[in-house]
Amino acid sequence: MQSSASNNQTDLRLLCANPAVNIITLPLIATLNGPNRFLIFANTTDCLGPSAAQLADAPNLCDCSNLAETITYCQSLGKKIIIGITGATRDLSPTNSSTITARTAFNSFTQRPFSAVMLLSLFGPPSSSPWQLTHLRPFGPNISVDGFDLGFDLGITVHGSRTYADFIATLRDYTAQSGRDFYISATRPCRRPVSPQTLATLSLLDLVTVKFFDDPACSITGPGFNIWDWSNDLRLSANSTANSSLPSNGTAPLGPKLFTAALAWPIAAAANGTREGDPEYLGQSIGQIWGSGRLRNLGGVALVEGGRGVTGGTWREVGRRSIGEVDAALEENQRERERERVRVGRS
Repeated sequence: MQSSASNNQTDLRLLCANPAVNIITLPLIATLNGPNRFLIFANTTDCLGPSAAQLADAPNLCDCSNLAETITYCQSLGKKIIIGITGATRDLSPTNSSTITARTAFNSFTQRPFSAVMLLSLFGPPSSSPWQLTHLRPFGPNISVDGFDLGFDLGITVHGSRTYADFIATLRDYTAQSGRDFYISATRPCRRPVSPQTLATLSLLDLVTVKFFDDPACSITGPGFNIWDWSNDLRLSANSTANSSLPSNGTAPLGPKLFTAALAWPIAAAANGTREGDPEYLGQSIGQIWGSGRLRNLGGVALVEGGRGVTGGTWREVGRRSIGEVDAALEENQRERERERVRVGRS
């Protein structure tokens, strides 16, 4: 199971301590192509603001060394920490310093691999990048994360059809040199159809998380719930990519692992009258999906705002129950599969 967290240390520690959670995404990055070709941090109150070195060279970065100890703790438990890139940025003009605007494309053909190397220099294993930006690394010189989640529009073409394929290939080339596992994922809305170009890019990834909430057309609580279509799309696209000139993620024919994203707390239920975020309903739904046996590329469940769900006020108990219900559903399905294998072996 994976979860997204606010970057608060308490939230993060509680999530990491939960044995049901394997991957945690921290949505820290707003955009890759900021001033002076440095990335821009999202609005966050959990880091310390720019350090003196960052102010001098890259003032849109943040000093997040206050999270370093917690990240080390999480990784010591085997949890994977992934940095989320949202595809939006602040309007940096003096009168609109807090405005968020979309910025989803690279500015040039050469910026794609440049941005990949920049990401790795700031967050990846130090041995994975040719650039020495130790003084600018947000978590400190020795803290590396386990991957990146691309939350921007992967279907945009700026200079040819391989816009994001080049970016992803650059990440893979450099991280392969570090000798450690490194994950590249993407988070997508659930609406279909998806363009062939976007699917081709998604097929290059390790994980794809689809948000089955907030959209009545395909919500996990509605009749348009389309996880089976997404599973088929990714599998077919992976097969197609494996037979093309695009760099593969090595997972064909099943393609990337598909994660079902749902809310870790029921705020949407009150807003739109659905059962989104209801722990018992969520557990039942996940159990049915997992138990269908139709999704060979299903990787697990992603609970959005997991940290908020397990620590914050009225959401605390509900969030914990959501994680518990989902984990129980997955474990029960696993036990049933084991029982079925035993029955088949005896027949």
